[in-house]
Amino acid sequence: MMAAAQVLVDALATLKNPDGTLQESNRKLALGALLSQLTESEIIDIRLRVNALKKARFPERLPAELQHKLLDYLSLEDSMNMRLVRLNWSRNFSSVQFCAEIVKRHFPQKHELYTKEVSGPGNVDETKLAAGKNLKEWLEKSAKHRLRRARGRYESTTVYWYPEEPASGVWNSPQYCNGRIAYLSLDQVLMVKNICRESSERFPLPQREAPRQWLLSDEYIVAVSTNQRTVYAWQLGSPFANSQHDPHNQHLPNAIAKITARDNRVGVVLRNGEVYIWEIGRPKNPLSTMTLPWTKLNSERRELVVMFHPYKRGKPYQLQDAIFFNVRYSGRHVVCLAIEENLFRTTSN
Repeated sequence: MMAAAQVLVDALATLKNPDGTLQESNRKLALGALLSQLTESEIIDIRLRVNALKKARFPERLPAELQHKLLDYLSLEDSMNMRLVRLNWSRNFSSVQFCAEIVKRHFPQKHELYTKEVSGPGNVDETKLAAGKNLKEWLEKSAKHRLRRARGRYESTTVYWYPEEPASGVWNSPQYCNGRIAYLSLDQVLMVKNICRESSERFPLPQREAPRQWLLSDEYIVAVSTNQRTVYAWQLGSPFANSQHDPHNQHLPNAIAKITARDNRVGVVLRNGEVYIWEIGRPKNPLSTMTLPWTKLNSERRELVVMFHPYKRGKPYQLQDAIFFNVRYSGRHVVCLAIEENLFRTTSN
């Protein structure tokens, strides 16, 4: 048995060139022919033996096409961590070509810009080297920020200057919602800055009125007119959002005391205690009256605010909105009226 095995070894060893180098193509053909003669158990045994062999620098020696193919099965974090395994991996998997493949899979828009930059007419080697260096630096920062956001540990600081007048009041203070910052400028124009896109929008009231109240919500910016009887709303991010003369508007029968908003709905509380829900963009009957079961608390209520359900988007207000108000009745109480299928449930503490 040992003699037969030695014959196979000697036959494989004879496949050499005159200068002593191995005839790799002939050896591969011989091994392929040998495998075709093996039984299933013998193939399993050989596979186990081959897998047990230590393959020095095996990943680095793979063709670039196979290395790039591996990225299709790796997350962004794993793709970036490959360079941390060992020094040779760091050199190989930090190349511009490899980084470009990572960007191609996880940041396609950036890869498109990079491709245009390096393939443009008249590009010289210095320009390509600079573009590759910038791409590597950009990838490290962008991957770090994306992974931090995914873990909820992202932190970023941006400074925006806004005008602040003495005794400007709470309604002139800047507000934040859904990645946007809004403030009232000195010329009484509402300014909204998109943090992600680094863009700004201007929303002046008709006839350059000074808003008595204003509110930044997730989809709209809402403002109350000077006479406190009209509420305006502009949709954020819309192609027509900068229209200065055609915002959504709704007239109310009495002066407005408080506004809240979520999605396309605005909760309006009037000074006489009436509560309305304005559904922005609804073609017919956009204003709905909310009837409250006031009893003896009616004459002693102090404040009323409409609160919308935090995640049931698109549902009409009677499903699960809540109304909070403060009253002074045997001490100070907070009473919650939660509306569910047109039924009121009252609790107090």
